[in-house]
Amino acid sequence: MGEPHDFFGRGTTAEDRGQPGQFAGPEGVAVDRAGNVYVADKSNHRIQVLSASAIQREAAPPTAAPAPPTTLPEAGDPRVAPEMLTDSQRTEILSAVDRANAAWAKASETLDASGLGAAVAGPELTTDLAELDQLRSQGQTRKNTNTAFAVIDVTLDRPGHATVRTRETWFAELYEASTGRLVQRTPATTYAETYTVEYLSGSWIVTRNEL
Repeated sequence: MGEPHDFFGRGTTAEDRGQPGQFAGPEGVAVDRAGNVYVADKSNHRIQVLSASAIQREAAPPTAAPAPPTTLPEAGDPRVAPEMLTDSQRTEILSAVDRANAAWAKASETLDASGLGAAVAGPELTTDLAELDQLRSQGQTRKNTNTAFAVIDVTLDRPGHATVRTRETWFAELYEASTGRLVQRTPATTYAETYTVEYLSGSWIVTRNEL
């Protein structure tokens, strides 16, 4: 459907990966709020992305009826990206960060990607799916535990685009997926993290997280 885009894993060559749209052991599918479809192409060591626009073009009937007149959104409409960082918007932005972390932790522990598309989008969804693909290939699950979380600042860079800086402490436990045996426990580590949070489809969602 359309022209797939690739996000390659480390250590792969063009010969290893095959052409876009060719799958070898697809495992794990997620859809973000924009309608883009992310597929973990396991044996090709990559994430393939089918854009929403391409899917819509190919699914459209040969002759489409004229679109009805549209009404421009007004202030207060949920489709309008917030322009001011009010207390309520700050709370919603931080809630989006919490949802992203919770979905990532659950997916890592269960190897189930179905909840990621509602909590993260864009590059962050691609990154999280790649992490799951790596865990599956190693036959492991990972339990991520947060022991400290402090918000440093929240800024609204432009309408609908926010940045959140935090200081967080995490430790992780790796388990064999087949037996549940503990393989490794990493020491608690503190990270300075920067989240990009965007206003998409009427609500805030994390699209990038950088350490």
